[in-house]
Amino acid sequence: LAGSLLEAGADAGPLAERAAALARGGADAAAVAAGLVDEGSLVLGTDADALLPLADVVVAATSSTAPVLRPGQLRPGAVVCDVARPLDADPAVGLERPDALVVEGGLVELPEGADLGWDFGLPPATVFACMCEPMMLALERRYELARVGVETPPELLRTLRGWAAEHGFRPAPPRSFGRPVSDEDWRRVRAARAGGIASPVRGA
Repeated sequence: LAGSLLEAGADAGPLAERAAALARGGADAAAVAAGLVDEGSLVLGTDADALLPLADVVVAATSSTAPVLRPGQLRPGAVVCDVARPLDADPAVGLERPDALVVEGGLVELPEGADLGWDFGLPPATVFACMCEPMMLALERRYELARVGVETPPELLRTLRGWAAEHGFRPAPPRSFGRPVSDEDWRRVRAARAGGIASPVRGA
């Protein structure tokens, strides 16, 4: 996380700005992370029931085969970017928490005219982001850059973003539990965050 914050630059937000300040003395990412934790800017923990209700934005990316995010864990107005497959958010969140919004991350629209001929349960010409990296490497004939695992160098990410724009890969329109996200969804979330909608979950 600290490495990503430093890569993003100080203008990416308050936490990135603080990380940049800690790094000015030559500290590496590990030292920056330790400094953020020591001063309370970054909180690490495994108690989801205690920490999730504090978050306005949640990024969910586990490899669990069962849902790990439940309706009562989210604060009013929370937005969840769920990049896991299967989704980390329990479908009950979509049914019981109109004051929160789960957005399915990691969906990409293929270049115009592309069709893989397979049904992934997604809109036409839409695929999972993890499938696009090998596609772009093949289009560029840069097979030696293929990665296995989770350690992707920042410079490769920048290169992939450039290739995506060049070849016509683009983020797919947001979806929530298989349906398009509407303007009304965002209105409810904004109203809940402003205190205009009370959470229907007792104690949330």
